[in-house]
Amino acid sequence: MPEPQLVAISRLGDVWLMGGHRLVCGDALEASTYEALWVAGDPLAKLQLTDEPYNVKIKGHVTSGRHREFAMASGEMTDTDFGAFNRGWMARGLERLAEGALLATFIDWRHLHVVQASAARSGLSSRARATTFKSAPAAIGLDALRC
Repeated sequence: MPEPQLVAISRLGDVWLMGGHRLVCGDALEASTYEALWVAGDPLAKLQLTDEPYNVKIKGHVTSGRHREFAMASGEMTDTDFGAFNRGWMARGLERLAEGALLATFIDWRHLHVVQASAARSGLSSRARATTFKSAPAAIGLDALRC
């Protein structure tokens, strides 16, 4: 396997086109991130899939490799702050999701309860959960929430 590049390819604001789909490198709390994804006349989305920061230090929890810490929610937030962070990006996502769409996120097991509580406070209901167990003592879950 090749060594990871030390310089990031994606920059804040980059939009990647993948057939009829778009992927953005952006701040999920900012309206401009969602505006970069939509073209006038686009229908509302049926899925928002995020890999949010897990609010744990990267080194020692997520990887032992050379991955930088996230800009926010990298272990410095209280559960209350992390809940507000989650409700913020969920509210932004809901503005662009169709009725019955799925809003899904990857999250470390340590803060799954915070994400679930934030979703409930945002009017979302849990529809499905997939869990993967890595070789390190951690479980990463994908929580699919119905709008």
